[in-house]
Amino acid sequence: AFITTKNYKTALGYLEKIQDKTPELKSAYQKIAYYEGVYLFNNKEYDKAIELFEKSQKYLLTFQMKKP
Repeated sequence: AFITTKNYKTALGYLEKIQDKTPELKSAYQKIAYYEGVYLFNNKEYDKAIELFEKSQKYLLTFQMKKP
């Protein structure tokens, strides 16, 4: 639900509180952190964006960036 509403910051807050994440939650965390990083980058908040990109790599599951 949070991905479709693009409320990434709130979604990350909820996911970070969950101790035992299922593979599906880990995948969602990875995607949401990446999308929030992109949002911050596009708004020239580079330091915060880098932090989110690093968080997006915490669980390397199914979501992989494609090389250009």
